[in-house]
Amino acid sequence: MFYLAEDNSHAVVYPNEAYPPLKDPPPRSEQTWLDNRKGYTGLATCSRDRFVSLDADTQPGELITKAFKLEGNELRLNANASSGEIKVEVDDDNGQPLPGFAATEANPVKGDSLRLAVSWKGQNDLSALNGRVVKFRIQMRNARLYSFQVLP
Repeated sequence: MFYLAEDNSHAVVYPNEAYPPLKDPPPRSEQTWLDNRKGYTGLATCSRDRFVSLDADTQPGELITKAFKLEGNELRLNANASSGEIKVEVDDDNGQPLPGFAATEANPVKGDSLRLAVSWKGQNDLSALNGRVVKFRIQMRNARLYSFQVLP
């Protein structure tokens, strides 16, 4: 996104009037402050889907999703865990870990990517859970989580 910036107010100065009419601004010759005004243009960028994040520092943080029907085979995170790690547990709708998908079985996710793969004991296949109602319990330390996606 392109943007403009100036080193001064954008308002037109109207002497002796609190709320002047928008028509008839004072002539340029009466607005000498405009002579020294500087303007700049820039380009603001943001990596895909990284406008907002959930952050955890040295104190671990945890996010538990709402229960949902799992449809897909693989979980990917849009995250930055280059200085820390993220583990994901898959729970049933009562919050109990599903066999093979407990946090103790989760491989720590490290790195900085839009599509970090999540796995448990080296396996990332969620197809055995398709159609089940689950919750993800995402545990983080020194990491930022932007989003997650279950891939087909």
